[in-house]
Amino acid sequence: FCQGCPISEMTLQIAEKFPNAKVTAMKQADMSKMQSIDMFKSFSLGVSIIVILIGSLLVLVTMMGAVNERTREIGIFRAIGFRRGHVMQIILLEALLLGIIGGILGFGIGNLIAYGIIPIVIKDGVFAGINTNLGIISILMAVALSLLASLYPAFKASNMDPSEALRAL
Repeated sequence: FCQGCPISEMTLQIAEKFPNAKVTAMKQADMSKMQSIDMFKSFSLGVSIIVILIGSLLVLVTMMGAVNERTREIGIFRAIGFRRGHVMQIILLEALLLGIIGGILGFGIGNLIAYGIIPIVIKDGVFAGINTNLGIISILMAVALSLLASLYPAFKASNMDPSEALRAL
C-alpha cells in the first residue's frame, strides 16, 4: 500500500468520475465500523455490570431471607454444639450450590436464546456454537459472586446467639 498517497484526493476524483456511486475511503469506513464496535463494547460492559450487581443483590436478599427463616434451626444447631464456622459453612455451601446451578442454567439458557435470536437479528447469521471456555468462566463467576454476596448472611447466621434464636420458638 502507498503510505504517502493522498487518499482523500483520490476518493474525491473517483467520486467525480462516478457521480452515482457512493465512494468512501476504506480507512474512513473501517474507522467508522471500529467506532461503532467500541460503542457497542462500552454499552455491553455497562449492561453486564448492572446485571452482575442486580444478580448479586438478589443472591444477598435470598440468602438473608433463608437465614431469617431458619433462625430456629440455626439456634438448635448452635445449642447442640455447632460452632460458628459450621453454621457459616452450611450457608456458604448453599450459596455455592446456588451459584453452580445458576451459572449452568444461565449459560445454557443464554445459548438457547442466542441460537434462536441470531437468525432473526442477523440475516443469514449462523450460531457459532457453544464456547466451553466462556461457559467455564461464566459458571466460575456465578459461583464467586454467589459466595461473595452470601458472606454477610453467613456471618450474620454464624454470630447468632443460640438463646435468642431458641426464644423465637
